[in-house]
Amino acid sequence: MAVRKTQDQYVQELTQENKRIHYMAYALIVLLIAVIVASVLKQFILTSLLLIAAIFYQIFVVRRQQRTYLKKCENTNLELSTLKDFSDTDIEEKGTQLSEQDLDAAGLLPFVPKTASFFKSVHGTKGKLDIRATDCSVAQHQHEKGVAADINTGNWIRIRLPESTGLNVRILEDGLFPEAFRTDFYQKQQLEEAARPDGIPSSMHIYTADQEAKLPSGAFLQKLRSFTDYTPGKVAVSIRDDVLDVYIRNRFLSAGFSVREAVTKQALIRDPYPELQHVLELVPFLIR
Repeated sequence: MAVRKTQDQYVQELTQENKRIHYMAYALIVLLIAVIVASVLKQFILTSLLLIAAIFYQIFVVRRQQRTYLKKCENTNLELSTLKDFSDTDIEEKGTQLSEQDLDAAGLLPFVPKTASFFKSVHGTKGKLDIRATDCSVAQHQHEKGVAADINTGNWIRIRLPESTGLNVRILEDGLFPEAFRTDFYQKQQLEEAARPDGIPSSMHIYTADQEAKLPSGAFLQKLRSFTDYTPGKVAVSIRDDVLDVYIRNRFLSAGFSVREAVTKQALIRDPYPELQHVLELVPFLIR
């Protein structure tokens, strides 16, 4: 059985990697000084060779090591915070857990076909829930010449529930995508806007098959309202049978790290994406 590292062990390992990167930077400075000295001494062949060596060292050694280090910081941060209570976790730099076809089926937001891109993604389980989240971007429409425009970026969460909700509902906030797209987008899904229950603000819209269709409980809607007040991103929700999809515009999985300073324990355990936990708190209001 594998023994999990402690937070201090993670910090120690990353601190050592940070030191190695600094040593590489010092070596690059020495190499550049040698270039200057050779140039002053008019050793043109030697100057050229040293300059080429410095360029290759910067591109293929220093920068590559920096990228590797920053990815490791980001992924360790996710493991120690966002994913700390999950099982069977997986982190990908280019997400393959979800596809453009899945996004289209979710009916969260309109986009031009073949423009969806997926970036950092995570997968894990919590109890009976299967949870996937991916940073992504889509083009909302095209200019007359066919050039994609108005890129919508954010994070998309998909939770597979252990039982059916009996719902087919879309909920979105104003500002998620242009209002001019809304009617056509939901008509294609054969959905129409439902009357808002008491306490739901006019900035939140609910779409169902018809006015008699089943809606989420009032407790779910109030919890969702609290969540939309909490996150700075604009939110769209899709509930289809046993699948809950949530898209949050301009929110992403990774926190920013720097190679200039050694990472701290506080930075590694700070949750870069607390929205995921808030979305999980919606689940009990959908299932028994």
